[in-house]
Amino acid sequence: MNPKDEKELHRLSELLHDIDRSLAPDSPQREALMKAGLALGMIFLQSARGEIERIYEGIGKPVTNAQKKALKAKGIKPAPSKAKKKAKAKRA
Repeated sequence: MNPKDEKELHRLSELLHDIDRSLAPDSPQREALMKAGLALGMIFLQSARGEIERIYEGIGKPVTNAQKKALKAKGIKPAPSKAKKKAKAKRA
């Protein structure tokens, strides 16, 4: 792990620790937080930070034609775009 990634992992871990301190000891959210922290560490240790950040940046954005083609090649039918649904609803 490079120093920049190590610094970012420590920063994010501190944020998770702050959230943890705000939870009740028996809080069900604590389990999710612990697993999120473990997953975060694994992502950094596997040097997959860049890939995960690209995925994160794409959340909520329309699926590109290339992505649709890749999904179809794997036998997955992409759901219709929400933008198209909104346009159809306005016409009705």
